[in-house]
Amino acid sequence: MKQALRPLDLPADRMDGEVVAVLFFEDERPLAGPAALLDWRLNGLLTRRLLNGEATGRRNEKILVDANNKILAPWVLFQGGGTARGL
Repeated sequence: MKQALRPLDLPADRMDGEVVAVLFFEDERPLAGPAALLDWRLNGLLTRRLLNGEATGRRNEKILVDANNKILAPWVLFQGGGTARGL
């Protein structure tokens, strides 16, 4: 089965597919953009992990979570992007 990436011009919580992937950064607090939207939809799941020291946003950090029917896609992948200044 061939997999395909589809960049879409939709809010992250309205994208369908198996996984919605978004970047979050070490130096961006509070969260912003698509990561903030999905964190809000998931009742602050990523924020809690950041506050507990379980997540940092460092480059290549990956957090895969069940969306619990809160968005269209069944899974959310929060991908650490390092520092936002580095982009």
